[in-house]
Parts: sequence; C-alpha cells; structure tokens
Amino acid sequence: MCQMPDRHGRKQTAAALLKSERGAALLLAMLVVIVLTMLGLLLLDILRNSFGQVAASEANVQAEALAQKGLDEAVSFIRQAANDGNNQADDRSRSLKFHQALFVGSKLKDRLNDLNARSLEAQSSGQTRGYYTVSLLASSGDNQEERLKMPLMTPDYPYVAKFAIQSEGISGNGPNSKVTKTMDVYVSTINRVFRYPVSTTGDLTLNGFPAIVGDVLSQGKLVYSNEAKFKGVPGSDYGLKTDFPSIKGFINANGYLQRGDPSNVPASWQLDFFSRAGIPFEDKTMEPGTPIFDQNRTIAEYVYGEISHSSSIDFSDYNAAPDLTGYSFGSKGTNTITGGRKITGQWVTVSGELPLDGSMAIDGGVVSLQAGTSLTMTNGSLYVTFDDRNLVAADLSGSITLKTTPSADAPTAQGVYINGNTALNDGFKMTGNLYVKGDLKISGSINIDGAIYVDGTVELRDMKSINADLSLPLIIVSSGSFDFSGSRQSQTLHAFLYSESAINLYGVTSELKLTGGIHGERITLNAIGEEKNNIVDGWSLIKDYNDTRLLETQTYQFTPDLSNAQNNLKSKLQIVYDNELYDYFLRDGVIAHPIAIPTTGKLDVYVKQVTFE
Repeated sequence: MCQMPDRHGRKQTAAALLKSERGAALLLAMLVVIVLTMLGLLLLDILRNSFGQVAASEANVQAEALAQKGLDEAVSFIRQAANDGNNQADDRSRSLKFHQALFVGSKLKDRLNDLNARSLEAQSSGQTRGYYTVSLLASSGDNQEERLKMPLMTPDYPYVAKFAIQSEGISGNGPNSKVTKTMDVYVSTINRVFRYPVSTTGDLTLNGFPAIVGDVLSQGKLVYSNEAKFKGVPGSDYGLKTDFPSIKGFINANGYLQRGDPSNVPASWQLDFFSRAGIPFEDKTMEPGTPIFDQNRTIAEYVYGEISHSSSIDFSDYNAAPDLTGYSFGSKGTNTITGGRKITGQWVTVSGELPLDGSMAIDGGVVSLQAGTSLTMTNGSLYVTFDDRNLVAADLSGSITLKTTPSADAPTAQGVYINGNTALNDGFKMTGNLYVKGDLKISGSINIDGAIYVDGTVELRDMKSINADLSLPLIIVSSGSFDFSGSRQSQTLHAFLYSESAINLYGVTSELKLTGGIHGERITLNAIGEEKNNIVDGWSLIKDYNDTRLLETQTYQFTPDLSNAQNNLKSKLQIVYDNELYDYFLRDGVIAHPIAIPTTGKLDVYVKQVTFE
C-alpha cells in the first residue's frame, strides 16, 4: 500500500487522505446551499416588495386621478353657473344671477354633496376603482349688496368671487391610498389680460437679459436676442452683448424669430432661446386677452366720455373776479367749502387742509395743489379744463381723497377729471380715480389707491417709485406710450400698465423693477445683467461708444457666465406678476373702493392654482 508523508513527515495511507478531502467537500457544499438559499429568499423579498411598490404606485395614481376628477366636476359646475349668469342682458343682473346660482340655498355645497354621493354609489356598485369626496373649504365675494351701491360704469368695480375647493381621492383595490388636492378658483369680470406680467397683441421683443416671472402671452412673434439695445450716438442704434432672456413661467407665442436673422423662424421654441436663469415651458392652451373695453370703445373715447359727463355736474355758480394772484383755497384763503364751486378763467392754488363737501370745477383755468396740501372731497369730484396743450392744467402735490357717504342709491361716479396736461409730483397721494385728456407726467414717488386713465402719453423719466408704500397696485391705462427713456436712476413700480400703443422698457443705464404687469400693442424689453458686489458702470461704457475706435475694438460683457455665477446675477429689468391682484378686490369681504380695473361684460372663471399632498 502506498503511503505519503504528511506535513510533519509522518506517513498517511491513501484511504485516510481521501476521507479527509470528502469532509471538506461536504462542508463546502453545505455552505453553497446556505448562500443560495439566502439569495433566493432575498430575491423573493425583492420581488414581493416590487409587486407591493407597483400596487402602491398604481393606487396612488388612481387616487390622484380621482381627486382631479372631483376638482374637474366642481369647476364644470362653476363654469355652468357663470354661463347662466352671462346669458343675462344687464350687467348688474348678470353678476347677481351668478351670485344667486352659487350662494342662494347653498347650491354650490349641494352640488358638491351630489358629486360625493354619485362617487360613493359608483364605488359600491363596482363601476369604479375608488371614490372621491369634494368639499368647499372657503368662499369669499358675497358682496352683491355693496357692489350694487357702486356707480355703474365701464370700467366697473369688478365682481370677484373666490372659492377654495378640496378634493380627496381614495383608491379602491389594493393598498389604500389617499391624495388630497386643493384648488383656488376665481370668478370675476376682470379683463383676462391682467393674468399675465407681459402680454401683447403684436410682437414681443426681448433683447438681452430682461427677467420675467409669470406667464407670457404674445399674439404675434417672440423675437429674442442676447444683445441689449440702447441709444448711443444720436441717430445710431448700438447693442451690448449680454445673456439671453429669462422667463420663469409658461409662454404662448405665434412663432419665434431670432433678431437679425429673418430666415430663422423655428417651428417651436428651443432651450437656447433663453438663459439658464429662467427657462420657460410652452403652453399653447393659454387664452388671449379680450379687448380692454367690450363695447368697441377706445381709451380716448372712454376718457372723453367720462370728462364730458363730469362737466355736467351741477355746481353752485361761483365766479371769482380776475386778478393777477389768482384764487386761493385752504390755509391762505377759504378754509372750508360747503356745496359745489365753479371758478372760471383763474389760476387756483390749494394749500393746507381743505375739506370740501361737494364738487369743484375750474373752467378755463389751472389748479395747483401745493406740497403738504390735503384736499378731501365728500360726494364730489374735481374738474379742470384748460385748452392750451403746451402748458399744464393740473400741477398736483400733497394729497387728494375722494369719499362717498354711504347711501341706498348708487352715487354719481367720483373722480378727478382733467381736460389738459397733468403733472403728479414727488410725494403725491390720492384715493380715487384720475382721468386725463392730455399727457401725464409722473415725478419722484407717488402712491395712489385707484386707477389712472390717460388719453395721451405717460412720461415716467423722473419717476422713482409708484405705490411703494401701498399693498395695492396702481392701474394705469393709456391710449399712448409709456416713456421711461432718459432715466438713470433705480425705479420701482407696483403697477399694471396697459397701452393701446407700443411699450419700450430699458434696464441698461437705469434699473427698473416692476411688480404687476405690462400690456401693449407691441412690447420691446432691453436689459443687461450685473453681478452683485461687482457692478459695472454701464453709462460710462456707453459713452465710450462716441469714440469710433473703441466701437470697433471693444466688446463689453455685462452678464457673466450663468453656469458659474447664476446665484449672484441680477437683471436690471425685472417684471414679476402680482399674484394677489384678484384678492385686492376682496378686502374686508366687500368691494375695494376706489380701486378700479378694466372689466369685461362677461363672467370669467380663472383656476389660479392647484396644490396636492
């Protein structure tokens, strides 16, 4: 028998050696079986969890779809109620019918209860997998009695109703899943063009780096470039290389065009049209705005009609004797006035505290409100007419407050009606609406709780801020253009600007921040960007363009690379939509007097936002 030495030199037989190797193999085989068993159990657990996750995901999708269905059903009923109201012939009865359709007898809540009952019935009969419950969390806008006391005019004080509706979707089969969605719905007569921070009936041109937060609507083409334009040498048009525009919201445009290349008209928008700071989404379902006035009237016709109406106010006749010093009211003259007053052919100065019970007309003369003046008009209006279009008919400082004594009957529309050019000076405050048949110039900082309608141009070159001290925006509607050119200071606006003409805004040598919106026949925005703590003096560089040698050899890069400096970048022209616009008309549960905004003749349903959890 063959023997082999072990490691210690001792002899082992072949049988003993074989016996030891078999034991090791058995141990190894047992270990392999254990490992495979563990892997199998792990795989089964993974498969079980995967099937559970799939089932849970399916249940979650079902629950979300059911929750959305509940919201859709609620909106459908509200739209039907609005349509029923729109079928009424009279403006007041129209909104009143809508009010009755939703509130009288808690019809909206009854409708939601019907929806819930139908959903549960379908679930119990096996017609659907899951069910939903819809509830009205809150509603506001029950202001019909207050609204009917307001003057019937166009633009009217809008009807606004807000509903917060919650829908819970509960899945049927598999693991239970619940998704809750909440929706804010507004029903109002506010013109839908005021849903956008930027909208135009023509082309929208974005040169350089203007920054827009909110949805953008262009019924013409969207023209884009990475070069901000400015006026350098008189009669010449230069540009500064910067970044592409920034839009944080949705866009809807009738085609796109790269400026300087008319042949480049992409079929749809592309990412490289915009900067990395704000790449929008395209939404072709956005609805175009309706005409600013329903009755095919222009702003000029509207302003003329309002001023003509105001001139027929029954004033107590008062004609001051002509003299060189004019006529003074307030601390330097008459301290109180009871009843209306009419003054012909005089320069009227108002100063100090002046309460006026009634109206005042200055026919063929000029009015000057001194700094520090406080003019309070109860149940009356201020009317000024001055034919010389080269001079100012109303030079306004201090403050004007229009007040209405509550009464059962709708009062005559109050306002300040100026048939001539008007200047609003630094520190001017007003509560009420202003109508100007002529040009309007705004200087310094003003605060107005109301609206301004202008048949002419609006000059804001020396303007510093509008409604910076008020939570409310200022509505400015103009038949002409808004002129911001020539300003080299920072300007802050809380306003909505509407023009029947073109609007051109610049953020190159100046800085403009607007919270609200702009709407025009055509809109052109030019802007550059600057880094914080590394501001470039744009004006000194622009002046260098007067040297043709610098023009040929120098390139000024105002906007740094967004991929490296995005957080430190700012645009010198920023337009941010005011999301609280509709809520301003629901202050204290009644119509917010005296703020006015262009309205439509029909009720409009606006789903502002949907959140879910």
